[in-house]
Amino acid sequence: MGKLSDSSEQILLQERGSFYSNFQGNARQYFRRILKVLFEIKIEEVEALIAGASPGSEGIRILPYFNGERMPPLPHARAVMKGLSFDNFTRANLMRAMAESVAFGLKWGFDKIA
Repeated sequence: MGKLSDSSEQILLQERGSFYSNFQGNARQYFRRILKVLFEIKIEEVEALIAGASPGSEGIRILPYFNGERMPPLPHARAVMKGLSFDNFTRANLMRAMAESVAFGLKWGFDKIA
């Protein structure tokens, strides 16, 4: 795969994201790439890291809008990480914060359509 900014890949992601939020519908693809490129970690290790971190990730919050968001409709939104400090900046907390952000985004969407 090319960079995240390849125009052909962006078009493909937008087509696939038509029924899901841009990030959540493609979460597996983005998550694997982020893990591989940024964290040099195998997907098999992620579950153990998430389980080892406290709920709330010691205050780390992530808005996972790497390519905008469809629900709520925020096409120009971008990803945000906040609450980082030297005390809470660990792989486990980052993995947990990412998983929580996707889970809460999905819950919000399901609550809206229920």
